[in-house]
Amino acid sequence: MLFTNKKNHKGNKSLVPVPVPVEKKNEEEEEGGKVKCKVEVISWRERRVSAEVVIEADEQSVWEVLTDYERLAEFIPNLVLSEIIQ
Repeated sequence: MLFTNKKNHKGNKSLVPVPVPVEKKNEEEEEGGKVKCKVEVISWRERRVSAEVVIEADEQSVWEVLTDYERLAEFIPNLVLSEIIQ
């Protein structure tokens, strides 16, 4: 699942899921739940993290986990702080 920035009804930007067709692979090609992760250094205190994984779950469940900022450190090792700033 990919995400993009969109403005909500208040004009604030937020991430929203974008449906992406998933190509089925045979068992030999299957990634086995591996996460492809990329971390970009934006500044000395800012990072952009992007990840890609194929999972079998509905979009709403995935979105609820990704936007549960109070528990995000349970899913991202070494995360010091996660908070909404806008």
